[in-house]
Amino acid sequence: MDESCRHSSDVSFSVVIPSFNRAAYLRSTIDSVLAQDYPFVECIVVDAGSTDGTLDILHSYGERITWLSEPDDGPYDAINKGWKRSSGSVLAWLNADDAYEPGALSRAARLFEDNSEVDVIHGGCAKLGSDGDVLAIWGTRQWDYVANLLSCSCTIDQPASFVRREMVERVGGVRRIAVLDFDLWFRISAAGGTFLAVDDVLATACEHPGRITNRPEVMVPAVVQAIDDALRDPRLPHEARRWRRRARSAAYAHGFYFVGQQRWRWVAYCFVSAIRTDPANMRGILARLLNAFEFEPGSPRWAKAIGWSVRNRPHLRGFAPALQLLMAGLLWREFRRRRA
Repeated sequence: MDESCRHSSDVSFSVVIPSFNRAAYLRSTIDSVLAQDYPFVECIVVDAGSTDGTLDILHSYGERITWLSEPDDGPYDAINKGWKRSSGSVLAWLNADDAYEPGALSRAARLFEDNSEVDVIHGGCAKLGSDGDVLAIWGTRQWDYVANLLSCSCTIDQPASFVRREMVERVGGVRRIAVLDFDLWFRISAAGGTFLAVDDVLATACEHPGRITNRPEVMVPAVVQAIDDALRDPRLPHEARRWRRRARSAAYAHGFYFVGQQRWRWVAYCFVSAIRTDPANMRGILARLLNAFEFEPGSPRWAKAIGWSVRNRPHLRGFAPALQLLMAGLLWREFRRRRA
């Protein structure tokens, strides 16, 4: 028997692809959906009025996909619009430069069938360079509402995530915010949703300069807003309310990943803002900075060397706080030098 025939039609997928002038990537994204070995899948492309050849690509698929092209109010509007036109029991979206791995939907369908109480299933995601080489594999950790809020950690890779329709409708879809996936997970958690993490790599995301995640002027305020909104939710567990300052401090520290792009002004801004928000979190802030400097591609060699030494040479661990302070000072010097 064909593997796809073993699945129940009770699990069907609606995948929305929001797009605006992404013709260079769009075809591979659509093809990754249509090439899935799971039979109950619909692909809906919601284009914002592209002028780069996108419409020719969409026309070439005939009736294999559903699509529309009209002005919208951004990705959140396109995703919600597509979901409202869909019919699947499980909803997802792929940005027009992401793609599914072969067999991803079959794997997700089996998990939903075997775990009827689960609302969100998420797996790993491979980060690709513009030449298609794998830069990193983003692993999967189980989503924890309070822990992720207080540490400002998003342990769900959006391209590799799937949500039951009932839950999406309960929380009202995605909101108008740059980190709309991060915000969605918090609202699903507050609504009592359950999550299941799997180790499988289910999707890929292409890294290129045009991604909104590479714009600190957009991402830093959006992350802080998402944390603030989650903290204001009356359904937030009581034990988390005592740590509001810690959570906001972590939201600023989240911006340390911009060290990989040498965006020193923003890294310094996030560093100062995190300390001002919660001075008692100094050690945690410096530890996070140390981690970013060591592991983010593009970070300075001296930072990588310090981070590696602290982790791998036990006799230096007692000096970790001093080394972290030294790193912060070197960051500030680098920032001032580049601005001069």
